Amino acid sequence: PSFNPLFGLDVLESVPSSVHVGARAPPPTPVAPMPLAPTPTGRAFPTQHTQHKPGARGVTHSALVGYLVDPFDKQTFATRVANALPQLFSSQTTRAPFLLPGQTSLAAVELALKRGAKPGRFREKVTKQKQNDDKLLLGHLTYSLLSCAGTGADAVVFEGERCFDDENLDDDDAPDADEPRGAFAVKIQRANLATWEWIVSNRLAERVSEWDKCGYVRLTELYLVGGEPGGDVVETAAAAKVGVLGMPFGEHGTLQDALNSYLSVGEKMDEVLVMYYTIELLRVVETMHIAGVLHADIKPDNILLRNGGDSWENWAGRRPGSWREKGVSLIDFGCSIDLREYDPLVSFVGDVKTEGFRCPEMVNGTPWTFQSDLYQVAATVHTLLHGKYMRVMKGPGGYVPTAPAKRWWRNDLWTVFFATLLNTQTRALNDPPPLGQLRKLFENYLTTEGLGGGIREALMRQTVAMYDQAKAAEAKR
Repeated sequence: PSFNPLFGLDVLESVPSSVHVGARAPPPTPVAPMPLAPTPTGRAFPTQHTQHKPGARGVTHSALVGYLVDPFDKQTFATRVANALPQLFSSQTTRAPFLLPGQTSLAAVELALKRGAKPGRFREKVTKQKQNDDKLLLGHLTYSLLSCAGTGADAVVFEGERCFDDENLDDDDAPDADEPRGAFAVKIQRANLATWEWIVSNRLAERVSEWDKCGYVRLTELYLVGGEPGGDVVETAAAAKVGVLGMPFGEHGTLQDALNSYLSVGEKMDEVLVMYYTIELLRVVETMHIAGVLHADIKPDNILLRNGGDSWENWAGRRPGSWREKGVSLIDFGCSIDLREYDPLVSFVGDVKTEGFRCPEMVNGTPWTFQSDLYQVAATVHTLLHGKYMRVMKGPGGYVPTAPAKRWWRNDLWTVFFATLLNTQTRALNDPPPLGQLRKLFENYLTTEGLGGGIREALMRQTVAMYDQAKAAEAKR
């Protein structure tokens, strides 16, 4: 290691001189920190920096040992995306983004945003001229935009139909015969955000088994739009202004849609169905963590419902019949962190700034690793149980939700659930928490009590209610 005179930290020599680093993290558990060479003062910071430690900043690869990293730092994020671009266009890749430099496609995207960036727009299409106005042409692919499905701080998502201009396709651009052309979600956001989401989507798909891929919606295409053509494809991609992501549209809605279907009629989700979604969410998150990815933005809006298959037999822990086609899928990996880019002993600082889903460590400015996702899982389940966002307070045994539990709930299970997820210690990045133990706690209870039929009936009622409400809302437009 070499000594960095700017911050007084021991860093590996592979770190570029422009990379800024922050204060030393508390040793993650259960892995002991690797020994660090002593600084001239024998401390992590020289004497003159003791009172005014520099803020933590991120790095772009496994360069720090036992230090804090801000994965949300804008400069770091931009550098991380830029470093990944050459791999996206290497000869080994089979899923490269499409590049559309210049103003033509950028103007088409801007027009779509201007006309339809409000939920419910485009639904009133009547004339052929209107239908043509609602089309977004991107190279050989055309999206017929049906409505704005939602807007966020960094993106607009449209519901659309995907169609190719087959007559003008080159052989290399022609889609496979089984490539989907139906309902699609079209997500428009800044180019570097879209690129990072594309990168993580592909990496996650490579790391999880075929059996588990249904837990994550894989993006089907990325168009990098605008900017001036560069000397090569990497430079052109780096200059893009906007990214347009395509993915299958969640025809069964999100967990937030399910929650709203209950709240709109003054009801709450059945506890047995909350347990079912808890099991499925724990399964998906545990597999993702083992694959080396933190989502960092888990919330009901970012959880799609899967309701496939025609076999409605009773639920069981082994997921018989079509139960493997049901469950949940995570979407929106724009804030995600690829843990394999960092040394296992790095801890994170920084705030995802999603109100109601920020772990105490983010709020208090203390180091975190898996706490971000675990808190968000707990907060998501809390909304299903209580119909409102979770607030927590710190008691003698750690953090607990402030909302009182109903006396008829299985509070022995929920107490363990919230106590575990809200009070996990900072762990090494290669040591994800064993969420399977918590999942099996609920599975064993549901199996022992013979509640598989109750889950089936509750899910069928919810499916019918959501369909009827959607049709009624459509009829009012």
